Amino acid sequence: MYARVSTYRGQPDRVEDGIRHVNSTDISGMEGFRGSYLLVDRQSGEAMTITLWESEESMQRTAGAATPLRSAIGEAFGDTQPPTVKTYEVALQEVISS
Repeated sequence: MYARVSTYRGQPDRVEDGIRHVNSTDISGMEGFRGSYLLVDRQSGEAMTITLWESEESMQRTAGAATPLRSAIGEAFGDTQPPTVKTYEVALQEVISS
């Protein structure tokens, strides 16, 4: 599994706008998509999206389609700069179910 991590330097007063925008953005139909997380720091306005992909190839194939989505997310959070984007191999995944 692979992960694309995008970091946004938003504004604290725009965090709720950003959350609503990400919540309304559906990428579940993208080939190889396996899940996502949105992490926010309400005090600083910083946010991160982590999207999970079944393979490095599927992550790379979706890179172009994801670019305008990231721009819109950044705008919703009040970020005036392009997000920082990094990719990783997921070496370990541990989930505890209740």
